[in-house]
Amino acid sequence: MTVSLQVSYSTDGHDVVFEVFGLDPSQTATLTFTDSTKSQIASFNVTPGDNGVALQADLGHGFAGQVTPLLLVADSGGSSFAIAGNPSPPPAPISLVIENGSVLEPIDVQESHHVLVTVSGLPGVEPLTFTGSNGLQLTENVNSGSFFFDLSALGAGRITSFAQGTTGNFLLSPGATGNSIVVEPFIGQSTPISATEGVPLANATPVATFTDTNAGDLASAFTATIDWGDGTSSVGTVVGANGAFTVEAGHTYADEGSYALRTTITTAQTAVALDGSVVVADHDVLTGQPVTIDAIENTPFSGVVANFTDSDSLSVSTGATAPPRPAQ
Repeated sequence: MTVSLQVSYSTDGHDVVFEVFGLDPSQTATLTFTDSTKSQIASFNVTPGDNGVALQADLGHGFAGQVTPLLLVADSGGSSFAIAGNPSPPPAPISLVIENGSVLEPIDVQESHHVLVTVSGLPGVEPLTFTGSNGLQLTENVNSGSFFFDLSALGAGRITSFAQGTTGNFLLSPGATGNSIVVEPFIGQSTPISATEGVPLANATPVATFTDTNAGDLASAFTATIDWGDGTSSVGTVVGANGAFTVEAGHTYADEGSYALRTTITTAQTAVALDGSVVVADHDVLTGQPVTIDAIENTPFSGVVANFTDSDSLSVSTGATAPPRPAQ
């Protein structure tokens, strides 16, 4: 009778059911399972009395990748042969997704330290380590599922995650997609600005303010870029201390209108954008004043008939005349 082997696996590949057929009384067999690294992870002795018996086994979590069964059959005469069984299904991909506020949107500094971690495909509990910009680390044991973690002890800045499975089959390197987050070190707001077309805003015009959770940071730790909303941008100046800062900059708008303003504040670890708006008034505004005229019926009149002011102090009269008013 020909010896044969049948193996079935659970969904995660860790529990198996195997059956051996065709062993004669002079034969014994050993069934071994190896993983993708060719390491033997389990071994079972099979006797002729096990013919056709469904045997169950737990391979545990101590392997990487797929497992392959091999049945080694030996007889009393010293000869032997091997039968390869069907391998386990490929393991489900392991993923790690970390979510918090968008880098370019100001969010509350306390809330930004709370991150949602979603893990899938883990065969069991594995350690997940977060490393902050200050070198401090926080390690939590996770399995497949979603978890909230408070990373406030790691400070502000870019935080990387590193997960090393105890069995070596869960490895995510810092910097890989989805494994790097930014904890906002500061929050702020844009400053409302009014301007007039053609009239320069002073270089010390406040365009944004922000607060820093680290009161020891100097203004030189920040750089600021202003997008003026008219197709131009420029570098601003950050002034302040003790956790309170202002971004100052100057600009000249060529035309009146409403413009979107964005101030991006950058540090060595992160960047935050503060959105606002600028209302630019027309430079040339004429304001009229009434004039009282004393005239005699049927007598020609010559004199002042109207007064007006021009908001543009550089405007010069060109001798223009007003059109006559239609007769009543």
